[in-house]
Amino acid sequence: MDARIEEFGMSYELLTDEEFARELEVLKTMTERLRNQAEKLVALKAEGRVSDQVYNEVLNEISQRYDVLSEKMSELNKANEAKKMKLKEELKNLRYQLESLEVRYAVGSVPEDQYKLMRANLLFRIQEIEELLNRFNALFMSVSENAGKSESILGKRVRKMTPVIPPATPTQKVETAPSQAQATAPTQPQAPAPEKPAKKEIKNCQRCGAENPENAIYCYNCGAKL
Repeated sequence: MDARIEEFGMSYELLTDEEFARELEVLKTMTERLRNQAEKLVALKAEGRVSDQVYNEVLNEISQRYDVLSEKMSELNKANEAKKMKLKEELKNLRYQLESLEVRYAVGSVPEDQYKLMRANLLFRIQEIEELLNRFNALFMSVSENAGKSESILGKRVRKMTPVIPPATPTQKVETAPSQAQATAPTQPQAPAPEKPAKKEIKNCQRCGAENPENAIYCYNCGAKL
């Protein structure tokens, strides 16, 4: 577990989408494990099977591990928002290209075989992005739920059983994740603004020389990949 926490020092935004999803899976497992440890310790105390001294010692260890995890959750949350924003931008662009392709096919400027190939590629990537966004959301919701329950257990028990430990430490660090999410959330609607002028720019096909919108993936004239 400690080795995996040290690995979190990497830059998450440099990871591929699949690698980032795996990091969220790891964080989900770690927060779930920490939550289970805290719940078991509290249960042992309630049953009178652990002394105050040992209870406080183990509780402090769990709190310290949680303290480290809360910082990593904040970092991952920030990267998660950036990843989702980038994917949403790509999704918007792909849907625009799909609409443009449908119109060109409807007016007869794109042959049917090229239309089918390009449409299949666009739809595949659109579905892939939608599934990634759903996966990111589900994983981070699980992480947040585990963290919230752990914080609730540790926070209440630390105040009752170990007054020498600052009770606000785990609570404050857990709250950094939603506060950063709120800070990044308003930036999402601002990202699409620079996209409008880019639609007017032209990209020439290397195969046939036809002009295409700059954000096109396939040539609308010959179907070659740009």
